[in-house]
Amino acid sequence: MAPPTTLAVPTTFDDLEGDFCNKEVFVRLIHCWEARNFKKANILMGVELLLIDSKSTTIQGFISTHFLPRFKEDLKPNTIYKLNGFSIRLSKSVYRVSPHKHGISFNNKTTFTPVHEVDYQIDSQHFRIRDLQAFTDIVDKHTDLLDIIGFLRVINGDNLDTQTPMATAPAPAGERSKDMVFLHVQLEVV
Repeated sequence: MAPPTTLAVPTTFDDLEGDFCNKEVFVRLIHCWEARNFKKANILMGVELLLIDSKSTTIQGFISTHFLPRFKEDLKPNTIYKLNGFSIRLSKSVYRVSPHKHGISFNNKTTFTPVHEVDYQIDSQHFRIRDLQAFTDIVDKHTDLLDIIGFLRVINGDNLDTQTPMATAPAPAGERSKDMVFLHVQLEVV
């Protein structure tokens, strides 16, 4: 009789240590984009990735042009993957999209295989709220890349700033009013 098999607990981004990870991490690809060196004729350096794990921890990944042909066809945002065999590095100091202390890089031992989404519960996005002081501390330092900037105006029907033209929020539908957050998005300087 064969001994019972034990399933290994998947690693999360917070468990990463050392220079290389050969354990499985189940992740969702939130977004990917080309990284180009605009100082050298806009040459393609690789593809940057924003990944999220089962604990809603985000990390920035990178696939260099050397390994890009192997993975490019499989890069589909909002897809869950089994990631294995990647390099661990310190997080970038400029143009960060994740607050995690580490970043990951794909190499010749990396596997990045799509899996069925119904088998895993991984968030499809990560939302960070920063106060004004934290935001002003990073302005013009090229350390963080922010997707959207807005003002939080109403939480649970309580106006946070009565001296603004956005003093009232749209009426919530049904019983969802207790969970309502109204965000006014600032798209341009007035």
